[in-house]
Amino acid sequence: MYKVYLEKTFKASPEKIFGLFTDQTVFDLTGADQIECSFTKGGKFSLKFTGRGTISGHIIEIKENKKIVLNWNVNGFESKPEVNTQVIFTLSESDGLCNIKLEHNNIKQEESFTAKKRAWCEILQDMENKLR
Repeated sequence: MYKVYLEKTFKASPEKIFGLFTDQTVFDLTGADQIECSFTKGGKFSLKFTGRGTISGHIIEIKENKKIVLNWNVNGFESKPEVNTQVIFTLSESDGLCNIKLEHNNIKQEESFTAKKRAWCEILQDMENKLR
């Protein structure tokens, strides 16, 4: 099994970063063509990438301004389906900055790990750009 682990510090409060999830900005930053999301515990989400694939799952846990846990499933993208991976975002505040730790667990294939790591790095950078 593979695991993506990334950390990034933002010049923003945890409330501001958490807001990028509640208003679906983070899902928009994936580049999906169609997004459906119910941002509540147990809520489902679906990200459709026309002609490429679909990412779907549900929200396992939400602790406002602190933690978000997602069940993450991928179909398409010219690779084997990947089900029941887990994405965990942990937010913490220090000196007016927000540190975010991202873990994407239970990745079964090396090529999926490489693609996810690259995508999450880009999304974290795009989040920072949105906050400027």
